[in-house]
Amino acid sequence: KGLSVVEAAIIQIVFNLGGVGGNVLFGLLMDKVPGTATAIVMYCCLIVFLAPLAYVHSVAATALLGIAIGVFALGGQMVIYAMVPIYYPTLMRGTGVGWSVAVGRIGSFAGPVLVGQALRLGFGPSAILIGAIPALTIAALAIVTLLKLPQAHE
Repeated sequence: KGLSVVEAAIIQIVFNLGGVGGNVLFGLLMDKVPGTATAIVMYCCLIVFLAPLAYVHSVAATALLGIAIGVFALGGQMVIYAMVPIYYPTLMRGTGVGWSVAVGRIGSFAGPVLVGQALRLGFGPSAILIGAIPALTIAALAIVTLLKLPQAHE
């Protein structure tokens, strides 16, 4: 998006601060709202804040959207980790949570590789951000489907 190194660092910092706030927010929500509803809110809000990021050009607007995206991307990720254990019996709970974390980590390294290739092919940052929305929609539908599975009983 043409940000300087300093501007990009500031955006990264506020993104992570948003994640800290998101952890607290979603932690409180998880105590009061069913997990499925929390996951739906998380993904919908992530899409709502990600879409305009493709079109803003000011550092201030990018930072504000960065905070919001941090809330829902990083904070929301912790919701998934908190919900996964209830779907596994005690004897395999660690393995189940480990697999969910591992799948998330695949995205952590595959995403930048795919984005780098898209940039190399001439796609701009805006196209890449908009292109993420269908993937987020699929992830939201997958998580809602998985959350309808029966919970583990001891």
